[in-house]
Amino acid sequence: MKPVRKILCIVDPARDNPQAPARAAMLAQRFDAELALFVSRHYSYLNEIAADFGQDQKEFGKAVIESLREQLEAIAEPLRSQGLAVTTNADWRPDPCTAIIGEAERVAADLVVKDTRYHSAIARALFSSTDWNLIRRCTLPLWLVKPGVSFEPKCKLLACVDPVHEHDLPESLDDDILETGKQLAAELEGALHAIHWFNPMMPRGNDAAAGDKPQGAMSDRLWETHAQAFTTLVERHDIPPARRHLQTGAAQTLLPALVEDLGVSLTILGAVTAARTRHRLIGSTAESVLDRVASDVLILKPA
Repeated sequence: MKPVRKILCIVDPARDNPQAPARAAMLAQRFDAELALFVSRHYSYLNEIAADFGQDQKEFGKAVIESLREQLEAIAEPLRSQGLAVTTNADWRPDPCTAIIGEAERVAADLVVKDTRYHSAIARALFSSTDWNLIRRCTLPLWLVKPGVSFEPKCKLLACVDPVHEHDLPESLDDDILETGKQLAAELEGALHAIHWFNPMMPRGNDAAAGDKPQGAMSDRLWETHAQAFTTLVERHDIPPARRHLQTGAAQTLLPALVEDLGVSLTILGAVTAARTRHRLIGSTAESVLDRVASDVLILKPA
């Protein structure tokens, strides 16, 4: 991830106790970066209400945007009093993802920060369409904020890497994930862990999900191949052995469990945009774990 000089924070005024502004402010302070607060809204039913009352729809939309700008300014003023450089902007557009990407380009953002939700295993649902569209279309690093996550000193960060490149991600992305993790760990006074997982050819029942080494000569060779590639990668980035996690099994089981066991505050994943992958958009790994991990998620794209 390139140096962060401008952070675009997407604000949802309708959300109770949004976390993204505070998270973006913390990052702006750590990186000595400027902060841009942005909201995009479009309520088709408001246009219908305006018509019912004989009001001009464009003027009605302008009034809504002005109200949103006032809400953003109410968030910005306390942050400015802390010494941060904060700008605000609101837009009235039917496609919030396109509006966010356009605003990121307009302000020359280096990082996009946005609230999202964690759903329990019982009440799990997909991210909103805006979240998924941003993951698929936004080329900038995307930091998705979950409620209740703490970044106190000695927090833990988890970098997800794929040194054997099974998921259509370029080799350089692993290096970027680990370098970004190290940079953030230094800024946040945290500790960086790294994980690589794979599905063995011959897993031993439920042991695979627990991270045990699979049995069988072919599985042994498979384990050794992944272990060697993982060790080479993490040693190149000086990740201590105690913070290396090589596991076998399904990502949607392993990753949330490790995040919970370690008390991870930020999980760093790589993904490709829809235009770059020959598979299903961002791939099954991200889709299977993003809504399951109880940590913030930082998604990096290839340069």
